[in-house]
Amino acid sequence: MESPPFFFDCHRCGLCCRAGHGRVWLREEEVPALARERGLEVEAFVRRFLVRIGARLSVREEADGRCALLEGEACCTVYPARPGQCRSFPFWPSLLAGGPALEEAAEGCPGIQRLPEGDPEPGLRALARLLGGAPGGSAPCPLARGAGRLEASALEADLACAAGEGLASAAGESGDCPFRRGVGCRLGAFRPLACRGLDPEALDPLRRRLQDLAGEQGWPLRGGPWPRLFRDRRRAWAARGGAPPAPGPVG
Repeated sequence: MESPPFFFDCHRCGLCCRAGHGRVWLREEEVPALARERGLEVEAFVRRFLVRIGARLSVREEADGRCALLEGEACCTVYPARPGQCRSFPFWPSLLAGGPALEEAAEGCPGIQRLPEGDPEPGLRALARLLGGAPGGSAPCPLARGAGRLEASALEADLACAAGEGLASAAGESGDCPFRRGVGCRLGAFRPLACRGLDPEALDPLRRRLQDLAGEQGWPLRGGPWPRLFRDRRRAWAARGGAPPAPGPVG
């Protein structure tokens, strides 16, 4: 069986249940189990949570697009009996085919990681040149100073996978950055832009160039929180067969 054109690890963020509008279609035989999860008779469950469209049943959605069966941001109230359409996401035929449908899904789901289709080495080398010439390569780690959420791009995370092979510590698996060493960083000049403590005047032009570079080299434009993004990308590359190639000389 052919591997899917992406790697997936659910972040339990609930975005797929509350962002945008769409339909969650049900099979008639799924309804009794859903009703039991809510402690309702089937008829009462259907009236409260479902809508019939032609000959088909769909879960009702609120005016803002969120699923009527969702509580809070990420609590599915019928999770053990959730519909097959939810259970199989994102391994739907329309997404397994790749193309625009997968791109749109990946933009809205941080758990979907797409790898570049061509040779990644030119893109990694270009980013290594950009980061190598950027300021802040030896700045103290923002996480060591109590910084909150740091955002990185998929291209930056992939360079860390390549250049940082053998440098990442197991400690990062618990949530901290695997490249952090005290207040320093094992990645050195290849650390993400968000980790450099730059002011917006210096940071914004570099981020624009990074986005341009990702688009030119065929990388997904969506990033994510560091260091979770690094761990996801490393697992995506491992599923493909190993880490991306080291960028080599960048002079």
